[in-house]
Amino acid sequence: MGLARGRSYGGVIMLNRITTIRLVIVLGALVGAVACDNPTGVQNINKQNVDMKSSGPGPQSITVSGTTSVNHPGETSQLTATATFSDGTTKDVTTAANWAAADHFIVAIQAGQLMGVAYGRTQVHASYSGVTQSVAVRVLPEGMFLLTGRTMEQGFALSEVRVEVATSQGTFSTTTDSEGGYSLPAVGQISVRAEKDGFAAQVKPFAAGGDGELNFELQRVAAPADFHGAYSLTFTASPSCALPTEVTRRAYQAYIREDLYGIVVDLAGGEFVDFGGKGFRGTRDGNTIRFYMDDGSYGDYNFIEQLDPARMLAYHGTATGTIGDKAIVATFSGNVRVCGANLRIVLAQCEASDHRLEFVR
Repeated sequence: MGLARGRSYGGVIMLNRITTIRLVIVLGALVGAVACDNPTGVQNINKQNVDMKSSGPGPQSITVSGTTSVNHPGETSQLTATATFSDGTTKDVTTAANWAAADHFIVAIQAGQLMGVAYGRTQVHASYSGVTQSVAVRVLPEGMFLLTGRTMEQGFALSEVRVEVATSQGTFSTTTDSEGGYSLPAVGQISVRAEKDGFAAQVKPFAAGGDGELNFELQRVAAPADFHGAYSLTFTASPSCALPTEVTRRAYQAYIREDLYGIVVDLAGGEFVDFGGKGFRGTRDGNTIRFYMDDGSYGDYNFIEQLDPARMLAYHGTATGTIGDKAIVATFSGNVRVCGANLRIVLAQCEASDHRLEFVR
């Protein structure tokens, strides 16, 4: 079973080792083999202030000029693109050029107008008639550095954490993204505060003499009735099952949370095969919780654990349990299946109504 600004798969399977991923306990019978095409290579344009030559009647080079930095998100600056031809003539191609930002979470650009979206550094690219120039841009006050980091709970990303930096040039704040990341201006001796409802706030000093990194590990202080958070998860197969020994009991790290659609369980602690879905979900009625571990062929979520190069482990069924102060214990009714590497050959399986899932804080 396998069981986490925004910043693969027949014969070859992509594994995510020790990486928190959104679980989908999969399972049951899968239809056919999984396509495992290698990802298409994407050329990274990363030639700052370097002209790329082309032959023929088109321009030989393109130059980007203008102020390539803004102080804060929402501020703008106009850039200009000028093409130079083989006879020495030039032409303003600002509106005709294709503009793109390497990271649109940091800046947006259209017809040469640069606008800050969030604090950070990236590049913008201007292309015209086969030639391209890339320039570095930044959203950062003059004279200040960039402080980045992540907020986590027991190694799992915490989003929507308010992070505030108090400096001699003012106070700056933001909210962490879905991966728990933040970026803020900083300079000199600063104080950094991270806080979120249900967690103890943390304040850390930091000396910013250049770009730096500062991470936070927050501790939950919510009432015991709040079941969200990090757990150790143990799956135990039914005593009636004749399964390989290593499959009868599996342990993972788990993080349970709720979103608009129900319960989400993120898992870590193993090698997982990702077929596109990344989670198993559930519902809650008071202290009763139900986890849905859908078949990979028919359900919305697809997840399998890689036991070794020749075997995969899959689950299919429903688990119903009770939320306690320190644990969630659920009885899992469904199928546990060990398959070959191509998922077509079933090496061992057990259908039972008394498998067990145990989440312990």
